[in-house]
Parts: sequence; structure tokens; C-alpha cells
Amino acid sequence: MKREVLINKGFTLVEMMVVIAIISIMATGVVVGLGPVTDYVRLQQTVGVVEDLIHAEDLKIQRGDTLQAEVHFLTDYLVIEESTTDTGLSLTPGPCPGGYGATMGSDGNLITRTGEGVFMEMIPVTSGDTKCVKDFGSSGDTEWNYQLTQDGQVSPLVRFVHFNPDYENPANAVQINTSGSNADTLVLKAPYLQKMIYSGGNLIQGEAHISLKNQNGNKAILTLRP
Repeated sequence: MKREVLINKGFTLVEMMVVIAIISIMATGVVVGLGPVTDYVRLQQTVGVVEDLIHAEDLKIQRGDTLQAEVHFLTDYLVIEESTTDTGLSLTPGPCPGGYGATMGSDGNLITRTGEGVFMEMIPVTSGDTKCVKDFGSSGDTEWNYQLTQDGQVSPLVRFVHFNPDYENPANAVQINTSGSNADTLVLKAPYLQKMIYSGGNLIQGEAHISLKNQNGNKAILTLRP
């Protein structure tokens, strides 16, 4: 009786190379296909961050912590002015080369804090001075707060908040498309949480939208409702 002997030859080198090449091509297709999905997720995350910041101002007004909040939508930042009392001291958003800053409406001392409330510095200022916002990317912080003080009184708090979750990676930057938005300011007021939407200083009746875009040109919409 003859016995048949099965010999397992395995894969040849050529066969293995072909399999590896096929797997590489399939993996590349998966990565390319995930690109638009990643863009969409990052855009929606940014919309969520902006919505959370606005909601936080809602809660402050409802609790009575703030009488009025003005949210200004800038390309890379939200500028939020929080007023608790009317002291006559003023501090308003102002332009700076390559960024944004706060302009003094009164003499006094300007206090700078991080978003966590950590004291950074206090410097004497005079009316008309402009203090430029620090570089968030190099500092590792996403928020800087400014407030003017004089003789025990304080101005409205001006917050510069970077809303991009991945702001340290320019390739993933999400910005507000100011030219594609039909609003630039949202005002929240006590009592009863009144909401007013403005564009160029003009009151908008009804809904408005803020357009966000990433470096690939993909967009997402944040809807504002009065």
C-alpha cells in the first residue's frame, strides 16, 4: 500500500509580497476614506465647544453672577465681555498686530489672569492704552482674562477664549469664517435671559448663523436663536 505524504510548502516570497502589497493598498484606501470623517468630527467638536461657552454664559446670567454678556465671534477667538455692575470703568476689545487685545477706557490697573483664574500680572495703564493678547499657542493656555481696577472698582471682565480643540496643530485649525457668517455678536442680558444678535452693530431679527471652516475648506454651521 502506498502512502501519500502531504508536504506543506508554505508561502513563497513572491506570494507574501503580493499579499503585503494588497493589504497596503487596502489600508491606504481606509485612511483616505477616513479623512472627511475626521474633518467632520473635528468641526462638530469645535461647534460643541462654542455652544458650551455660550451656554456657560447663559447659566451665569440665570444664577445672577453676570448682568450682561457680549459674545464676539472672531476668526480664532471668542471675546466675551461679562458685566456685573456699572462702575464707569471700561475695557473693550481692541486690535493688535497679528492678534487681538483690550483697549483701556479709563486709567487704572490692568489685571491679567488665565482661564483657571491664576493671577499673571497687574500693570498700571492709562486711558487709550491697548494690551495685546498673549500667544495662546506658545503659552499652553486657551484663555486669558483681563479686568481693569481703580479705587476698589472693577470694569467688565474681558475674556479671550480660543475655541479650537486642537489649536496647537495648525494643520487641524478650525476658524470662524467671518465672511460666511451673517452675525458677529450675541448679547445675553438679565433679567429673563434676553438674547439679541447683531451684525456690524445692526440688530438681526430671527435666527442667524456662524460659519466655521477648517484648512481643507470643509464647513459647519452654528445656529444662533434670539
